Amino acid sequence: MIILFIIESDNPFEAWIKTIKTVYENGQYESGIWELNNLIILIDNPMKKDKFIQKVYYEVVDKKYIERALNKMIGTRKLRGKDSYWMRLTNWDGKINQIENVIKRLSETPGSKHCSCMVINPQYDDTFNFSLVVMNPKKDWKKQGFMNLQPCLIAIDFKLRQNYLNLTAFFRSQLAFEISLIDYLCLGNYLHFVVTKMNHSERIKYNLKIGKVICHTNSSFVYSKSKNQIPRVLSRFKNNNKKI
Repeated sequence: MIILFIIESDNPFEAWIKTIKTVYENGQYESGIWELNNLIILIDNPMKKDKFIQKVYYEVVDKKYIERALNKMIGTRKLRGKDSYWMRLTNWDGKINQIENVIKRLSETPGSKHCSCMVINPQYDDTFNFSLVVMNPKKDWKKQGFMNLQPCLIAIDFKLRQNYLNLTAFFRSQLAFEISLIDYLCLGNYLHFVVTKMNHSERIKYNLKIGKVICHTNSSFVYSKSKNQIPRVLSRFKNNNKKI
C-alpha cells in the first residue's frame, strides 16, 4: 500500500521543520539512508520569514551544503560542468528561456494549463562526461570521470488562479535536513520573479499576488548523521514553546 504524506505549512522555514520531523518519524532505512517516499509540502506564504527557525538552521547545517544548494538552484555559473537549475530554466541549451515563455503564455492566456518548465535533460543527464575524465592508468577510469546524474528537481509548473500565481515543483529526490529549506526558499524566489516581472509589464498592468508553493517529493531522505541531530533540533522548539 502506498502512503501519501501531506504537510501544510505557513512559510518555508516551518516547512523545513515539518519536513525533517515527518521524515524522522515515518521514514525507513533504504540503501544506507533514512528515506520517506511520496511527500507533498504546501507552503502558504513562500516569501515569509521565521527568524528563530532561520537561526537554528544556520547553526546546525554545514555552510558547504547551503552554498551548494544555492548554486544549484539559482546559480549563474556551471557547477561541476553542469548548468544550475535556474540556467536550465532561463537558458535551456543556450537557446530557450522557459520562464519568459511562461510569462508570455500567462499574459496571453491567464488560465493556461501549459506553463510547465523542465529541468531534467534526457540528452545530457545520466550520461558520462568524457570531457571531465582525468586519465590515470593505476585507477579505474570510470572513477576518474564524472557521471551527469539526473537533477533532484525535475520540473516546475505555474498556475494563475483567482489572481494568485502558484508554483508546483516535482522533486525526484531531496536531502531533507541540509537542503530542503534552500529549495523551498528558492522556489519562492522563482515565483516572486515571475509575479514581479508581470506586474511591472509596460504593455499590461497586472496586479498579481504570490500564491502557494507546492512540492511533490518522491524521495525525501536524511543521512544517519543528520538523522541523529533531528531530535535535538526539534527539542529547541519545545523549549521555546513553538508548535510544529
